[in-house]
Parts: sequence; C-alpha cells; structure tokens
Amino acid sequence: MKKVVIFDFDGVIINSHCLQEKSLEVAYREVVGEGDIPFTKFFELSGDSLENIFDKLGFPCEMLKIYREYSSNNMKEIKINEGIENILQTIKKIGSECALCTGKERLRTIEILKHLNLYYYFNPIVCSDEVAYPKPNPESIYKILSTLSIRKENAIMIGDGCNDIKAAKSAGIGSIAASWGDVHVEDLAKEQPDIICDNMEQLKKVIEKFLDN
Repeated sequence: MKKVVIFDFDGVIINSHCLQEKSLEVAYREVVGEGDIPFTKFFELSGDSLENIFDKLGFPCEMLKIYREYSSNNMKEIKINEGIENILQTIKKIGSECALCTGKERLRTIEILKHLNLYYYFNPIVCSDEVAYPKPNPESIYKILSTLSIRKENAIMIGDGCNDIKAAKSAGIGSIAASWGDVHVEDLAKEQPDIICDNMEQLKKVIEKFLDN
C-alpha cells in the first residue's frame, strides 16, 4: 500500500528564519523606510505565498524583488535541521514517498534544495506559484495526492505553521505539527493537529508508525 509523507519546507526541513528576517528587513527599509517591521505576523502567515503574505501585511509589491534577490544571494545562511535527513532516508528505504508542499515559489525552492543536496528526496514538489490557491487552501495537497494516485488516508502532512495544519485538515489527511518552527506551540494546538512533535526523534517514531500500519 503506497503512502506519502508531505513536508512543509521552511521550519521543518530547513532553518531559514534569520535569512527570512534579514531579507524582509532589507526590502522594507529600502522601499518603506522607517517604522516597525511586523516580523511576528510575517512568520505567522508562513505557508501562504510571499505575494499573499505581503498583500495581507500591506507591503508594497516592490519589496518582493528585493526580498527574493537578497534571499537568493545569501543561501549559505540556510541550514538543514539536524535529524531531518535521517528521517527522509528512512522513508525512502521503506519505499514510501516524500513530497514537499511549500509557500515558496518553484525557482527558489529548487535552488535551495539543490544547494543543500536535498532535491533527490522529494517527489512531487508543489510550490505556491504552481497552484491558484496556496496553503491554507488544500489545493497543493490535492495536487500531490493526484500526482501520486494516493488516497487521503495514506497521506500525512508535517508543518510548523498554522496554515500547514489548516491545509491538511481541509484536505482530509493526517496532520503533524512540528513545534520547533516559528509558531508558538499554543497557536499550533488551537488548530487541533493529530499530533504535536517536539523533536526529530519523536517525529521519526510517529512517521514509522504511520508507514507500518
């Protein structure tokens, strides 16, 4: 029986918090200038497309290009979360699929995956610019299930943001909240994920149990 583990990217697979924060600061200062930058709200909206996030925060669209250029030019600051590669390898050895569902656009996603030697693990990869409605809408998840011809009960979604859990629940698949990301665990709990994992060891055990059933 074929199964798929769907991963969010930022926060779960990689730690790009500092780079995202700096990219936002650079873009904001260059276009807007002075004023307080709503970093907390920015990260709370994680999972949606950057365009949608900027629109919801009332940022000028001119900030997009600056944000993406700074982010792309400083990929060396992105780190792989310790322990995640072991989990990806385990899923592959079992013969199940790893899929990626991210709010990043495809160009930057593939660029980062190849830079970190992670591209091999994921199939399919669904990005925010490949769907009409990114997370929290379930369209990205439906696209993954359709591509792999996998039923809902044979899929789980792992995310560190409220939008990840909302998308999974809307799609009717299992949801796992990773508490080590940018969203407070209390806020994640409000979305009622099936499980909250506090570390990679716990996450690995939950995934192995799901794949063994």
